[in-house]
Amino acid sequence: MIKDKIESKHNVLGVSWNKAHLWPLFKPYIYNSINTYSSVAPSKNLGLLKRVFSKFLISVKSIIKIKKTEAFILSNSNRRITINGQSFARISQGVYDHFNGKAVFIESNINVSHDDVERGTNFINETLILPLQALLILLFKLIQPKFQGKSILVDILNEYNVNVNIDFRFYKFLARYYTFKWLLKIHKPKYVFVECYYDYCGYIKACKDENVQVIELQHGMIAESHRSYNYGVSVNNHLLPDKLLTFGFRESELYNNTDVNFIDKECVLPTGFYLFDLFRKGEVQSPKELSMVIDADRPSFIISGQDLIEEKSIPFINQLAILRQDCDFIYVPRTKTTSYETLFTQPNIKVVNKFPIYQVINATTAHITAFSTTALESLAMGKVNVFMNIDGLSEKHFENYLSFKGVYIINSPEDFTIQMTDQFKNHKPEELSDLMKEEYLSNYLTNLTNHLTGN
Repeated sequence: MIKDKIESKHNVLGVSWNKAHLWPLFKPYIYNSINTYSSVAPSKNLGLLKRVFSKFLISVKSIIKIKKTEAFILSNSNRRITINGQSFARISQGVYDHFNGKAVFIESNINVSHDDVERGTNFINETLILPLQALLILLFKLIQPKFQGKSILVDILNEYNVNVNIDFRFYKFLARYYTFKWLLKIHKPKYVFVECYYDYCGYIKACKDENVQVIELQHGMIAESHRSYNYGVSVNNHLLPDKLLTFGFRESELYNNTDVNFIDKECVLPTGFYLFDLFRKGEVQSPKELSMVIDADRPSFIISGQDLIEEKSIPFINQLAILRQDCDFIYVPRTKTTSYETLFTQPNIKVVNKFPIYQVINATTAHITAFSTTALESLAMGKVNVFMNIDGLSEKHFENYLSFKGVYIINSPEDFTIQMTDQFKNHKPEELSDLMKEEYLSNYLTNLTNHLTGN
């Protein structure tokens, strides 16, 4: 694999600043540049300055609540969905509910609207500190602070002929580091939760310096093949979480393997997926508008979009739709700012980005993806999963699941036959969801309480 070649050939541990290995900061961007297939351009978004200003004012009002909180939750508004008419943090809502008003969301992405403040949620948009970060980045461009091992990164980029703005990434890291240290001076919580560690390396470094415990909430597939959750070298944890709360036991088993380097196995805590608890209890209502999109009289297949492979997956899906005119294909894009009107050519392909993906999965016949975590989530919800094995990525990331009941794999659109889809009726939803009970634990809030209290 590419990552083995890079980490074995280049002294990536030589990339450091202030005793911290910086490889976790740069690695995701370098690997994404090497492996990116997509050339789909995002559509333009208007009204940006208005949103920045409005959310800045809201966040200023909310900061007075910060001193009463025990936990900061670093999240991204892109991961919010609407459940029962309310804004819901897909990954971290359970943590917020656990603290019962004593946690605060610090969210990035100003392009997503929500009504959290009106509902009384403790919420600070990152726009509160973005102006300061922007000024610091301008300052760093002038004074050009250094880190060790820049030439190592340049050699890697040249070898693979890719472009990553190393200086900007470092300056942004420093800006986040210093602004978060300032925020921690205002109030130092007991915990800082992150939804994806490599989005917040500067903040994590500030927490480590201030002895604040950093806990990551699993947001997607974690496997040996995941470049950001398996290091071939022993990086120190200055930019990594102290603990990892996972959906189930599979990740604990992964880090029992001494060849997989990221976090100590004792710090991997199986917790569950809060949203699935709500589904299991029947507390999630299906939007009435969804029935207007999905024709109950035709087989319908939800396809989870993935930016990295859209250049190849979109032609694949178009061909699927041509071959199976008897079916509807519901495409749920990962990026809601991209325009797909001219990309999909068939009338039986519908792009849906208004509804949470889980509610769409619940309403369709089966689920299709290349290597999204929703492959496992669809099984947990009792739905058949079909892998589009584009460039062998399904086999690479989900090798251990290909033999599961209710799992199918297609190497070309021609493999998606009527004979195959007729077999989907043989799988009972409860049998499929039972297969995943160790992958997605129940009783999230109880498990979380036990982990935080040391039980």
